[in-house]
Amino acid sequence: MGGKGNSKLQVLIDRNIVDFKEQERKVADFLLEHEDELLKLSVGEISYGASVSKATVVRFCKSLGFSGLKEFKIFYQSGGNSLHDVGELDWQSKDTQITELLLAHSVKAIEGSLFNNNSISFTRTADLLVNAQNIIVIGVGGSKIITQYFYTEISRLGKRVTVLADHFELCQIQHSLKEEDVVFCVSCSGETKDLADFVLKARSEKASIISLTNDPDSTIAKNSDVVLKATPESSFMEEENMLSRLSQFSVINALFVMIAVRCGKDESFRNEFDRLSNYRNIIS
Repeated sequence: MGGKGNSKLQVLIDRNIVDFKEQERKVADFLLEHEDELLKLSVGEISYGASVSKATVVRFCKSLGFSGLKEFKIFYQSGGNSLHDVGELDWQSKDTQITELLLAHSVKAIEGSLFNNNSISFTRTADLLVNAQNIIVIGVGGSKIITQYFYTEISRLGKRVTVLADHFELCQIQHSLKEEDVVFCVSCSGETKDLADFVLKARSEKASIISLTNDPDSTIAKNSDVVLKATPESSFMEEENMLSRLSQFSVINALFVMIAVRCGKDESFRNEFDRLSNYRNIIS
């Protein structure tokens, strides 16, 4: 089985090679030959390149101890140190276990947020936001903290942002939606009724819709122009949203920098950004 000698992929495969079936060995050979592209390859592309079924690609990942290709890529990208088998916290967890495991789960959630979204989705989102005349960010319940953070950061770049965070505000504004608007919807489940109704109304008015959600197959995601996936990482009693918020913060941070770089092609913007970012000079 060819490869790059002692590459991390070769080492991982060598540890598990005795468990591979013939078709899974084809997947291993293909990935070793294309290791430089591994992080960009989809299940379908690996299936086609190795002349095997998509199910075989998934079985190959499971033979290595991962739930699927996504988790395998996260482990590979981290240099082999990502905790794909991070333990769960429970009612008997000690304080030291809580801090150690929460750190591990937090790192995994942040890794996933930036890795699970391809560059095309980020690029399309940044382009829509930088060209938007009016950005409407919506989210209710626990998502309010994310919408407020979005408002704070994106407003710093000179963009007009309106936050809608309750039923009354959503109902009031949805009747004045325009095609030029960009709606940024934050919903972990992607099924919150008030948000879904607003997204459907925005879609009927031909506004652009971006969703940030844990579920890319949800109602809100299916009615969005661009879907950014947060990581539904569970650490305590199946509670996913706590760490999903970290994932969402990471996505917004990435968008902030992408928009800033686009706006930064204008020297006057860069100068003003530098001035406003230098808080010590402002308050001294």
